Amino acid sequence: MVCGKLSQVVRYKTMWYFVVVVISVTLVTNLFIIFPTAFSMHDEHDSMRSSFINARLPRVDSRRIGQDSRDVAWDSRTSFSPPEKPVDTTQDGLITTERTARMPDPSLSTGGRNIHSDPTISQECQNLYRHHMSPPYRLSAVLLVRVYRHDRAGLSSREMLQWLFYLRYAGFDHVFVYDAYVGKKESQYHVLLPLVQSGYITYVDWSAYNPYTIKGTQISAYQDCVDNYGSNLTWHMAIDIDEYPFSPIDVEPNFMQRFLHNFSVENPHVSQITLQNYLFLGKPLDSQDNPFLIARLRRRTHKKGNDLGKSVFRVAQMRTAEVHHNEMRDGKTIDSDAQVMRLNHYWGARLQDWGEDTPRILKLTETDYSVKPIVDRLNRCSKYFGTGSLYMKRWN
Repeated sequence: MVCGKLSQVVRYKTMWYFVVVVISVTLVTNLFIIFPTAFSMHDEHDSMRSSFINARLPRVDSRRIGQDSRDVAWDSRTSFSPPEKPVDTTQDGLITTERTARMPDPSLSTGGRNIHSDPTISQECQNLYRHHMSPPYRLSAVLLVRVYRHDRAGLSSREMLQWLFYLRYAGFDHVFVYDAYVGKKESQYHVLLPLVQSGYITYVDWSAYNPYTIKGTQISAYQDCVDNYGSNLTWHMAIDIDEYPFSPIDVEPNFMQRFLHNFSVENPHVSQITLQNYLFLGKPLDSQDNPFLIARLRRRTHKKGNDLGKSVFRVAQMRTAEVHHNEMRDGKTIDSDAQVMRLNHYWGARLQDWGEDTPRILKLTETDYSVKPIVDRLNRCSKYFGTGSLYMKRWN
């Protein structure tokens, strides 16, 4: 009797548990059918948000900051305007009529002031900003550089910025800087960022191409520049931060562009011009009194120091890049007249093991400070260049 009652109780409880389970499953199923979006809203929102962000932020090649190439997106930290057509050009693409090019963002280069409307800024300083700031470029340069503290020549970030300022004075529209740093502390990215933002510099991280070799690091950088940006370049030059194009007969702004225009008219079949290499040697003057490198070294070799000049060339006619003389598809390669245009190469005291001047060095050289008018102008206009580091010794 007792066993029968227990069996009945167990059956009732089992049936009750079964009913509860069936009802629970039914309710959950109905919720999924009636309210399907309630369980997918979070994922859908994340997907929409991701699509919105991807639409706003383009893909960026972390090695290249500042200038577009065939397959590199714009970096979101930089700002560029569409290419501007020249008012008047010659057959070689050099502008011969005076014009005002698009200015860099005033807040980046002049502390928020517009240099063309500020009466306190002299006309000569304004002229330094009249370069063509958007592609295509009539005259450009490429620099392969490593700036490091134990460099015996003492070429720091300061000397690199001075060199860039000088090239702008000479008439270079754009410079491509390939930074072959060894270790993140040597990177020049933050030093150059204001000039990247102004549109004057394209920065390329070249640190992966170390240890240094001439072909694997230096020549490969020069070739990469032409391969990626050459369609926007007319005349181009590969030079170092201690090499300065200089004209003994023309020290006015844009002298390099005038030289190329005149040379092209007189020598239409020339595609590459080699600037002869004149060395500036000896112990430099004190950098406190003469912060610009080109003011510290004032003794020049009587004649060209060697045959290792640097060439300015038509990009469209170049076949393969080299350090000194590129292999050209067509056109002639000739040396420039050193009395018209030469390369001032500021070697300093390396031939005397960085010590005092020797009788041999004094015999090889003569006093030459013909670059002084340019130095004076650079000093007067330095604070408007877009960086405050032209006088400060630093390495990054």
